[in-house]
Amino acid sequence: MVMSTEMPYIRTLDDTTELNRMVKRLYGSPSIGGFIEVGPFNNLMISEYENVYEEIKQFPIHDDDIFVVGYPKSGTRWTEEMVWLICNDFNYGKAKEVDLINRFPTLETDGVSFYNINVGKILSEMERPRLIKTHLHWSLFPNEITSNAKKPKFIVVLRSVEDVCLSQFHHHRTTLGFKGSFEEFCKLFLAGKVLQGPYWSQVLSVWDQREHHSMLFIRYEDMKKDLAAIIRQVASFLGKTVPEEEMPRLIDHLSFDSLKKNPAFNHEDMLAQFNGDCNPFTREGIVGGHKAVMTPEMIGNLKAMNEKMFRGTGFSLLNDEY
Repeated sequence: MVMSTEMPYIRTLDDTTELNRMVKRLYGSPSIGGFIEVGPFNNLMISEYENVYEEIKQFPIHDDDIFVVGYPKSGTRWTEEMVWLICNDFNYGKAKEVDLINRFPTLETDGVSFYNINVGKILSEMERPRLIKTHLHWSLFPNEITSNAKKPKFIVVLRSVEDVCLSQFHHHRTTLGFKGSFEEFCKLFLAGKVLQGPYWSQVLSVWDQREHHSMLFIRYEDMKKDLAAIIRQVASFLGKTVPEEEMPRLIDHLSFDSLKKNPAFNHEDMLAQFNGDCNPFTREGIVGGHKAVMTPEMIGNLKAMNEKMFRGTGFSLLNDEY
């Protein structure tokens, strides 16, 4: 069913398939008014996104904007904190006092009621270069970007599909009231019936733009392995430098233990709204955590999908085993 003649790419999630019925049955948070499918690739979103779809498509872009892009639970928040500090003279005081979502807003957050912020207002008042995050599929980016009219910089964060799936499961249990089993969530994830749509589609939609825009691809696994090297790589991409004497303090601030205790990073003020047993924004942050909970069949299914979706695309940034 088309919800708007002016926005033909927005449809309600119907009951015609078992997967759609699973989505409706297994999510129970009052913060969700329902689900819609958006864009030419039917990306699943909560219904509130309809209210900001057109605003995002028409959002004015500056060539000096800096975007952090990544599929949900790929390490984008960690990357945001790093980029913000590099671009703001390592202002650790402000990084501990002002919530990250106000320092580095997510473009589509106005479509999620529990955040209760006005992204458009924040960005209109933000000093340039503006720092913006998005999890969106490339087809849902602002028109000035998809038309190549504007050329901001993009730092693209990648993470292994297995760990993303596990992290999303815990995140959805806490923030979106997912009440199904991990096995059921894996089934939905494999079919792309989770928020923001299929992992593979989102990753490739950005990868396909690498020759048309200024993009730096980094991996969560590499950040865990050698954070200093990634910091230097990101700083160089942004035309910045990190003095060697600054590196120990920056790495300490960006450590998982430090960020887990930082209320400006971990959304501590929002936790009362959630019913989960852990902070969904800073849970464990480890590499390979899926191995302890995924069955061989689950892992095999995800690896098979990797092979199917990435074959012939030139994409090889997630081939290493961790």
